[in-house]
Amino acid sequence: MAREVAAAIAAEPLVRSPALRQLLVYLAKRYPERESAPTTEYAIAQDVLQKGAGFDPSSDPVVRMRVRRLRAALDQIYADRGTAQRLVIPPRSYDLELAPGNETGEKTGARRPPARRGLAALAAVFAVALVALGFGWGWLEKPQPAGYPLVRVLPIENLTGDPAKDIFQRGLQRQLASDLQRFSILRAYASGDEDESDADFTLKGQILAFDEDIDLTFSVEAGMGGTVIYSGRVQDKVMGGDYFAAISEITAQISGRIASRGGGLREDADAVAEIREALLAQDGITPDVFRCVVLEDRFFADYQPARFTEAFECFEPLLPRMQDYAFAMSSWGTLIQHSVPEFDMMRTEGLPERMRHTAPEALALAQSIADRFPYSSEAFLLLGSVESAMGRFEQADVTLRQAARLNPGDATTRAVLSYLVLAQDDFDPAIAQAEEAIALSANPPGYIFLPIVIAALAEEDAPRAMEAARDYLARRGGPETAPMRLILARLEGDDEAVRRLSPQVAAMERPLAGFSRYVQGPSACSALDRVLPEAQLACPATP
Repeated sequence: MAREVAAAIAAEPLVRSPALRQLLVYLAKRYPERESAPTTEYAIAQDVLQKGAGFDPSSDPVVRMRVRRLRAALDQIYADRGTAQRLVIPPRSYDLELAPGNETGEKTGARRPPARRGLAALAAVFAVALVALGFGWGWLEKPQPAGYPLVRVLPIENLTGDPAKDIFQRGLQRQLASDLQRFSILRAYASGDEDESDADFTLKGQILAFDEDIDLTFSVEAGMGGTVIYSGRVQDKVMGGDYFAAISEITAQISGRIASRGGGLREDADAVAEIREALLAQDGITPDVFRCVVLEDRFFADYQPARFTEAFECFEPLLPRMQDYAFAMSSWGTLIQHSVPEFDMMRTEGLPERMRHTAPEALALAQSIADRFPYSSEAFLLLGSVESAMGRFEQADVTLRQAARLNPGDATTRAVLSYLVLAQDDFDPAIAQAEEAIALSANPPGYIFLPIVIAALAEEDAPRAMEAARDYLARRGGPETAPMRLILARLEGDDEAVRRLSPQVAAMERPLAGFSRYVQGPSACSALDRVLPEAQLACPATP
């Protein structure tokens, strides 16, 4: 039973339907009790659909409809598949049973219900057509793994009171779906008003104004109209009457706040991954790659070796089956980059030998991923990050700008560009790129604020440096933050904190671990040396 349930959950008809997966798991758990206590319509309403005590099956057919859909999905799964056994829900029953399957894989006499073409299949059809025509919409070339969350984007509601603005509803909707899909961490599609397909999340929006100014609100709900897990508002000017450019910029902002690292879905994605893992673990099946991506996100919260090891060991056994997915491979390459001791991005001395890598190894891997996935912003982001860490600034600039072009909504690309220009003592662009990264993040990670601190110190803008330092410390904790706390104490004139923190920082082996590589210009180095002499920086001479 467990093997058949796990296989059914991973099959296309159930991949897109969290509701049907939930019902199947519930019925599978009740399988041992089915003879002594048959499953009832009322039990499903209470236990699965969370209906109240007043639920009346005679007037509300929701349970019968849900079971009918699950029965049809199981018929579809087994229609062309050879198997010794299959799952069935017999007529006039709500219990799951095992029945003899069709071992030859030939179609049975059962009528196969018409199936809506899945997102992955649709993406593949478009990809083939585009390649045949000589074009390339890269983010459609490789459909995302089935375990990744599915986002349904509804038409954007026009609340301006002007019917002429209705023309923007579908354009905004489709552009949002396209921008979300570029992140490769989820699957997204533009839904019709009456679309009843299941989704993990639903994105809604309202146009409040669309003239010289654009005012747009949006929200992301769990499932098909459940709890709101993130909401936001975007306001912007329409420059030169170019509405298309305005739409593109706004949807990039919204998609970034939702899907980029630090985005509104990343934390909830953890819960989705745990659900997915629990379903697959019933029969000992390895969790989906998506779970490893979530673990990598956790590592970037504090750069702790233990979190790195957890993510590394999650990805490691999955490498053979994730070769065709750009995001998964780029995530793996990012872990490899952080395991290079000379990059000084984390403490690597305690890692096992197999987890430590050299700079040439990281570069070769990043180049191979970018070569294989020329449509992937994540692949170019990885390569640009490695090039920047190796001091190849000109190459990194070209590579990272390609990543930004492929996905304008990715906050991480802007953050890495900020570090890149900071390393070249170019402070205003460093601050601008960091602030853009912050604007694209629902919950900006601490590392995004570091370039602002250093650039503001170099420009002798103490108020801005203090504000960014506080933002950094609000998102990071632990002894590694002592240097930043000491910088802030000196800027604030807190002598007591300076006396307490100064010997602590002086005793640290590498006070600036994680970002000293990006303080290479004489101006930034001198500014940092003034507020943190304990680091004993060897600054180059000012030209």
